[in-house]
Amino acid sequence: GYAYYKTKDLLRGVVLEVSGVKDGQTFDEPLLALAGLARNATLMTINGREVFIDKNANFEEKLLLLPGYNILEIKAEDKFGKKIEKNYQLTLE
Repeated sequence: GYAYYKTKDLLRGVVLEVSGVKDGQTFDEPLLALAGLARNATLMTINGREVFIDKNANFEEKLLLLPGYNILEIKAEDKFGKKIEKNYQLTLE
């Protein structure tokens, strides 16, 4: 029981929580501030660019949206190769 308790997060893989954006959201300003939690992740990318994850599994990143339709692709991977991906379709008016 104790071994499971200590390893359950590793067995579940990456937990990715993103705040500051919702799929289908429309923005008036081009600067987008993302923040969130990437628990158990050793590598995280946003649109192919690596993002720093602090020791508490938090991340923050600022992105510039292009006018019109934008796709935001967030990927995270743990040390065992388990991956999670979230995609957001955004519009800048």
